[in-house]
Amino acid sequence: DNNFELITTYNPQGSQIIHSLGMKVDEGTGQVHLATSDFATFDKGGYALYDMPPTAEAQAAASVSLSLDMPCTNGESGCGLANDVFATENGVAYVTDSMNGRIFKFENG
Repeated sequence: DNNFELITTYNPQGSQIIHSLGMKVDEGTGQVHLATSDFATFDKGGYALYDMPPTAEAQAAASVSLSLDMPCTNGESGCGLANDVFATENGVAYVTDSMNGRIFKFENG
């Protein structure tokens, strides 16, 4: 026996989230901040903001409200290994790119 209970998944069908390395929960807003990447390629880094409803009954309807790719040095997007995330009280998120030694700031809005 264990005490783990699955409440929802953070990779809803149709989202671009592949894997998550870093996760921070904002209990005040019910949002989950994710540092996302592809473990197979150590690339495709990004940031996702996930809305987690406060009740167990509603959590099945949880959804990604924002998904952003890390920019590449060549102007494309989806580069780097998003490893961890820190979110401020006003919704600004800072995400580390461990493969390229970068820190990104993402603002919702």
